[in-house]
Amino acid sequence: MENIKFENFIGKDISVVNYSLSKDSDNKIFGSNVYYTLTENNKYFYSMPYNIIIIVTNEEGLIQEVTIHFQEVINKNFFELFTSNYGNPDMIQVVNEISLGNEVLSESDTFSQTLRKGFIETKEGEFECKLPLKPNCLKV
Repeated sequence: MENIKFENFIGKDISVVNYSLSKDSDNKIFGSNVYYTLTENNKYFYSMPYNIIIIVTNEEGLIQEVTIHFQEVINKNFFELFTSNYGNPDMIQVVNEISLGNEVLSESDTFSQTLRKGFIETKEGEFECKLPLKPNCLKV
């Protein structure tokens, strides 16, 4: 399975990405420097399904950041495939605590939504899977 080398997009003009990813995706622009790509069919990056990519550019339209939103929790297979090409990470952050703020209702004449701010605190951990633990596991 061939994986897109997203790191090769860094420093390139956004038009390179539009050409590379737009064959079956719906590209949207938020503000002047955030591009959102949604595909109807899942794509795979090192065996993990995704359908959303967010790309951030600078004022000149040069790519500064690429974020892939996976549809599942990273598993051991992904970790092994990914690190075989990129090496082991310097650090792995795992969730330590999740807290939710108060709900806020935002209304206008034509639109209404309820918002809640979430806070996720992380701490350093490691990737380890041993039976009988779940196949997707991070060790603290």
